[in-house]
Amino acid sequence: MSWQVALYAAAIGSPLIAFAIELIFIRRLGSRNAYIATGAIGLSFVLSLVGFLDYLIEADGLFA
Repeated sequence: MSWQVALYAAAIGSPLIAFAIELIFIRRLGSRNAYIATGAIGLSFVLSLVGFLDYLIEADGLFA
């Protein structure tokens, strides 16, 4: 399995896992739900950006 597959799976899975955590612990977390959601979205963005930049480097440009 390529490391890019794991990267994209983590990028998709992090917001889903954060949603499940928020759904289960909604009353205990209170206002911290927003921080969890924002962190998961930010992590997903960073992982997707790493994959995109790796693609650009391997493909020698966007339209190669």
